[in-house]
Amino acid sequence: MVLVGRVARPHGLRGHVAVDPETDFVKTRFAEGAQLWMRSGSEMTELTITSSRLLGRRPIVAFTGRTRLEDVETLVGFELRVPEEALQPLPAGRYYHHQLRGCLVETTSGLLLGRVSRVETGVGDGFVVVTGSDGEVLIPLAKG
Repeated sequence: MVLVGRVARPHGLRGHVAVDPETDFVKTRFAEGAQLWMRSGSEMTELTITSSRLLGRRPIVAFTGRTRLEDVETLVGFELRVPEEALQPLPAGRYYHHQLRGCLVETTSGLLLGRVSRVETGVGDGFVVVTGSDGEVLIPLAKG
């Protein structure tokens, strides 16, 4: 299962939540009828989006069976995921962040720095965290 967003907070009183997206395909991933999965402990819960709109880049969504504030307050902080096979194909030379984890990283002269342990997003294009014998190295991601 691949991370596509996190429930940020309730939005209003009718069971909507604001989502912090972790995808470049926000409109399609959080569209009405889309199915997402949420992990609680060892259990996966399927959620179906019944309404959706964007507030800036942040989706505001409602899920089937959750129509009150009390129904969604407990969802805050949970990760929203989809099966890897549900991801859209990318053009050549483009990769999903989860595909970078575990890749070996070396300098142009062949010096091994380590393996990608995670990808951090946020300001700008984000960066990869490479873990090697010298600890962690942060390498900015740049659009090519």
